[in-house]
Amino acid sequence: MNFDLILPTNKKSSGKNTCEILVLHHTWWWTFSWNMKYLATNKAPASAHYVVWSAWEVGKIWEDTDILWQAWLSKWLNKKDLNKYSIWIEIVNTWDNFTDIQRNKVDELAIELIKKHNIKKENLVRHKDIAPGRKNDPYDTLWNTRFKTFDEYKNYLFSKLTIMSVIWFYEEIYNKENPTWWKVIKDIKWATTKLINKDWTINWKEMVYFMWIIAERLWK
Repeated sequence: MNFDLILPTNKKSSGKNTCEILVLHHTWWWTFSWNMKYLATNKAPASAHYVVWSAWEVGKIWEDTDILWQAWLSKWLNKKDLNKYSIWIEIVNTWDNFTDIQRNKVDELAIELIKKHNIKKENLVRHKDIAPGRKNDPYDTLWNTRFKTFDEYKNYLFSKLTIMSVIWFYEEIYNKENPTWWKVIKDIKWATTKLINKDWTINWKEMVYFMWIIAERLWK
């Protein structure tokens, strides 16, 4: 993913983040740049790895492996004080108004981080999961325009991740070799079985990307 703004920060602890847990959080502040600067440079003991604005901007604050300051009083499964185990995505939510483009950016970023760090499904959590009774974010409106529960949303992300992993695998192969027409036909057959759902809806973004990979190699 390309980032619109990348800032360094000194608001972190020594050591290395294990990146086992991905936490979704939301904040209410007014502009993309203000949020980024607040989390990176303000004296307040709060920071995060990523910020997703309500339009299209996505920002990054230093590295995933940094232990940033976000989850002080927190617990998940057998771990406490989760700063040294977790990556944080801050989703800017003004007046409980998440946008569809913002949801798509969160999906894309989450899938990328889950794949990069091999994060387990049970370790994709909300702020209110790791600090119950103390925190209530993110609001359910982040996902319930598309899914009934957070678990359904997680299932969607991980099923999409499985599809994209195979597509990325094909992309890597096609970058190393020129496929034969017979192989292309077999790959297209695979795509139709994996990218067309049981209700005959199509994962258009993945389908177009997959076909583009094939076409690019055939035209070379």
